[in-house]
Amino acid sequence: MSNYGLEIRNPTGQLVLSSAARGLYCLGKASQYFINQSSGTSGTFTGKDSGVTKYRFTTPGPIIVAIDLPDGHYVGAIDLVEISTGVWEITLVHGTSLDSEGFITTQSYVDVWVYGVVPGSTPLGSYGLAIYNAAGDLTWDLTQPNPLFIQKVLTAAAGVGFSTFTLPALSRPVVIGFPYMYQYLDERIGANTHHITVTRGVFKRTGSSLESTFVTTHKHQFFGPEDPVGNTTDINPIMSMIVEGANLP
Repeated sequence: MSNYGLEIRNPTGQLVLSSAARGLYCLGKASQYFINQSSGTSGTFTGKDSGVTKYRFTTPGPIIVAIDLPDGHYVGAIDLVEISTGVWEITLVHGTSLDSEGFITTQSYVDVWVYGVVPGSTPLGSYGLAIYNAAGDLTWDLTQPNPLFIQKVLTAAAGVGFSTFTLPALSRPVVIGFPYMYQYLDERIGANTHHITVTRGVFKRTGSSLESTFVTTHKHQFFGPEDPVGNTTDINPIMSMIVEGANLP
């Protein structure tokens, strides 16, 4: 523990604010950039691919991405890449229903926000609380709008593909961190014919309940030896955070 600075703890003794740690703030909403729908046919060599939605945001980084959880919707993260210096591209899957093969039927945009550290060395506003560390760096600027305050942490052990969580009572729950769950499934449908199905982990919200589940992102057919190629499953622990999104820009 540092002998310099400010620490604030909640009634259970958990540290909720420290001058030694940098606060995170909502830097803004990511711009909608690209959308497409599922294409192809699963019973062919080239197969069928899921549609996606893409978003972009410009900031030096590093960043944390927060994504809306509309009621009744599936939403999952596919990729986050800095495509050029300070330009971040976020790729998601998002929609309300699945087809018979598990693909999201119709991709649609969802609200995406970007969080980062205090963007300057002086407070943004003319009043409020500004906190500096022992080196004199501005670590918390509570004159900034929309600081990151976590309402609930969601956790699940590795290997658990389906988990259900209860959301806190919020006007607009928003999630940071998605389940990294990947399945490569090899199904033999004939003497030398296989279906290869790739699924990815997503969240689905139903009222105050949030479920981790799978959607299909690719499926194709191929001809090969009678023995299957084999299945691959990679289900990492879930560590997600829920925040209030009602006042986000």
